Amino acid sequence: MLSLGHIAFDSRTVDQAPDLRLIARFGAGYETIDLDACTRAGIVVTNTPDAIRRPLAVAGLTLLLALSHKLLAKDRLTRTSDWAQREHYRGAPLVGQTVGIVGFGSVGAELARLLAPLGVKVVGNNRSGRHAEAAGLGVELLGLNELLERSDYVVLCAALTPATEKLIGAAGHRPAGTAAAATLARGCHRPKSRRRRREEAQVEGDDVPAGAPPWSAPARWRCSRSNCPVA
Repeated sequence: MLSLGHIAFDSRTVDQAPDLRLIARFGAGYETIDLDACTRAGIVVTNTPDAIRRPLAVAGLTLLLALSHKLLAKDRLTRTSDWAQREHYRGAPLVGQTVGIVGFGSVGAELARLLAPLGVKVVGNNRSGRHAEAAGLGVELLGLNELLERSDYVVLCAALTPATEKLIGAAGHRPAGTAAAATLARGCHRPKSRRRRREEAQVEGDDVPAGAPPWSAPARWRCSRSNCPVA
């Protein structure tokens, strides 16, 4: 059985498939598969972490470029022909910025490799505080709080485990007020409603031009799902 991760293999599913012998997970995470139930049933579970390393790193780079150049806001301006607002959304280059990678593993290392020619400072965080490729890539491994304080952009690459659920926002782990976030992690990163984002941006003093549409306000670090790295 090939698992793309969108169907859960829990104990009930395993019990209903007595002839199942192998679950091949396309990807790295096992959070949708009950490993204990598979072990009891004699089912072998495999994964393919190397197959997704490069595509996920490219996705991370794409999201960072979209954030830095305000691509979504520019797309909306183009679709609505609201050209009077274009001067407010010119964006900025990544050069000289600090990108923090939470969950610095194989995907994080690949992303750091892609960022190297762009003049970006990369810092990372993981459970062990070390990674074989970090020094060679010029990546400084930090504690989570220090990473969040120093980063202009934060990319979430952490695997979804009980230890990483609501990691961002829990126990004081909160990003700097100006940091932007991209997530390649399990779960979702859902911003608040457009109107609410607009209201909060005005209250908190974010740089939102007068008369700008509500969707242009920066997304808050927030997630409404229970199994997510963002609280």
